[in-house]
Amino acid sequence: MRATTLLLTMCLFFGHAWSHSGGGAAGYAGQPPENRTCATCHRLSPSDPPVPNRGPGTLQLLGLPARYELGGPIVAATVVLSDPGQVRWGFQLVAVGRNRQPGGTILAPPDPEARFVRFVTEATGTPPLSYLTQTLTGTQWSDFPEDIGGPVYWSFRWRPPQEYTVGEITFYLTGVSCDANGLSTGDQTYATTVRLAPPADLSGDISGDGRITFLDYFLLSLRWRNTPR
Repeated sequence: MRATTLLLTMCLFFGHAWSHSGGGAAGYAGQPPENRTCATCHRLSPSDPPVPNRGPGTLQLLGLPARYELGGPIVAATVVLSDPGQVRWGFQLVAVGRNRQPGGTILAPPDPEARFVRFVTEATGTPPLSYLTQTLTGTQWSDFPEDIGGPVYWSFRWRPPQEYTVGEITFYLTGVSCDANGLSTGDQTYATTVRLAPPADLSGDISGDGRITFLDYFLLSLRWRNTPR
């Protein structure tokens, strides 16, 4: 897909449609307790409620494991967004663990894809969370008929945490598809989540079959017996 550097509105613009074309302010990936998404600004009509997933498009987060390993290998993942008739694009992503801990580390992709994404960090929050969003180049203007409607792609990498206290990790993702009318109307916002289970040793599922059964207790007892003291 060909891309040129053009503008895209993102969330929290104040009176001007282009003020966040290079990525919106942090905190609009849909994570609780605020549950804010880019639908705060971007929707089909000003009279529409500010909620996502009202259009015909699709938003996906691909490549992440169902269960992560502590200190495991870096994972390559991709955001995919499509929406019939739309021509400009944006997204915001954050990974959150238990008690609002950072859910591992989101990393930029290698070149040349790195120019399509950047990081924004919360001004408040304990700890402040870091979000991945698109750059100005990453709005990926669909200027050829075959590109209208997408799909468009943003790549990133993710490093699993090393601390067992992180627990289950949830990736919160919001995406924006725009019609390039220079306003925040005529747009659609989509949101999705992907949950990663903690390592089997931490969840009690020692066998890794997705359940906690007598087999898990048996394996745990064997491990305990074979642990040096």
